[in-house]
Amino acid sequence: MSTPIPDLWDQIDTATGYFGFPKIQFEVLAEAPLTLLISLPRDNRVSDLGPCLTFLAEKALRRDSDDPPLRYRCVELSRLETIIRTGCDVVPSDSPIYAACLDKALEYGGYNRVVQVFDPQGLEKTFRKVRKSEAWELSEGFRLTYPSLKEMDGEWLWFSKLPPGDFRIGTAYETEYSFFIPGDPLKALLMVFLVGDDPHEIRAAWRNLRGVSCGKWSSPVGR
Repeated sequence: MSTPIPDLWDQIDTATGYFGFPKIQFEVLAEAPLTLLISLPRDNRVSDLGPCLTFLAEKALRRDSDDPPLRYRCVELSRLETIIRTGCDVVPSDSPIYAACLDKALEYGGYNRVVQVFDPQGLEKTFRKVRKSEAWELSEGFRLTYPSLKEMDGEWLWFSKLPPGDFRIGTAYETEYSFFIPGDPLKALLMVFLVGDDPHEIRAAWRNLRGVSCGKWSSPVGR
């Protein structure tokens, strides 16, 4: 259950004064998953929005302090249609993705971008560490899910869903940021922000999606 929109306005207004957030405006484009078009003051950059939008997402989704942190992924606005159709921007939907806290995610996505807000419980890490002595027990399904193999120092093998030869296999970057969606991406995706320097272009891109099959989006796409 999400927080009612009027309450969100009140909470973000209060937080803007208390925490010094940029004075953003937001427009509700869809209600489930909650999809917001974010407009920011001219003297602010999208990269400044991390704390503000994190606060907004946590309040909108009624996250408790002991809940695992949400995971964010920013991509180019051109991938919006794929997200509307399937619930994520990669095809197939169980391909590896990189997601992080919002400050990190906002480093990506270009001029105008889509911010996907994922339920961490709907994501799995792209790797598994297995003792060398136990590798013979691994099922064919396991090896299909994690086809890449890197031999680590000592007694461990590192199996990864990243493609063979990917330089990130077995690195801290994979450990921290690399995930995949094993189930329904429309359940893993909790919220979407559309944000950038040109809200008119973003709004036009949204309108151009009229008639796209939109999964669980509860409001008409492109209204």
